[in-house]
Amino acid sequence: MKTIQEKLPSKEFIRVHRSYIVPFSKIESIRNKTIFLSGKEIPVGGIYEEDLFNLFNNK
Repeated sequence: MKTIQEKLPSKEFIRVHRSYIVPFSKIESIRNKTIFLSGKEIPVGGIYEEDLFNLFNNK
């Protein structure tokens, strides 16, 4: 996953779980530690939570 993440534009994609990298612009909502994206629920891993919320608050 790290190799894939390095190839993606960091301003457009964010890693939110050890198994998930998502396009930031496609996030519909976040509730608790769950991202809702195109009808799917993606869990937010504990070590990625701070980065996600920092990015979300800065947009």
